[in-house]
Amino acid sequence: MLTKEEIGRELSPDDPLSVRSVERYINIAGVKPAVKGGGAGRVAKFLRSDVEKIKAAYKAAAEVRDKQTQALAAPAMIAAQLARLPLPAIIEALRPSGVPVESKLFLTIREASMLSGLSQKEIREAIKGNSLKSRRGKRGALVVSREALNLWARML
Repeated sequence: MLTKEEIGRELSPDDPLSVRSVERYINIAGVKPAVKGGGAGRVAKFLRSDVEKIKAAYKAAAEVRDKQTQALAAPAMIAAQLARLPLPAIIEALRPSGVPVESKLFLTIREASMLSGLSQKEIREAIKGNSLKSRRGKRGALVVSREALNLWARML
C-alpha cells in the first residue's frame, strides 16, 4: 500500500509530483483510498491495483498534454515563417480568407473595379449619374449587384 507522496515519486521519479497533482489523478481514476490509522494520524493509502489505475490516468493526461503542446507549437512555427516574408505578404496572409470576388452577388466599388477592370472613379460617377444601380451594404459602403455591373459594362 502506498501513500500519496509515494505515488507521486512512483509516477515521476525524476521530479516527484505534488500531493495536489496526485489527488487530481486519483479523482480522474475514480479510486478510493484504504484509510489506515486512527484519530488525527489517519493516512490515506492505496492498493497496488488502485495505483495502476492512477498510473493509467496519469499517462492519459500526459498524452493529452503532449498533443496540446504540439498544437501550440504549430502557430509559433507559422509566425516564424511569416516573419521572414515582406510586409505586404504578411498582411495578405493575415487577412481572413473570404468569398472569392468572382463568386459574390454584391460587390463593393473596389471589388467591382477589380472585376471589371474599370477605375473606381468611373464606377462612382456611374452610380451618381444613376446609370449603375447601387445600395448601401452592411457596413455602410456602396455595393452594386454583379448583374447590374455586367449590364452597365456591356453598355459601355
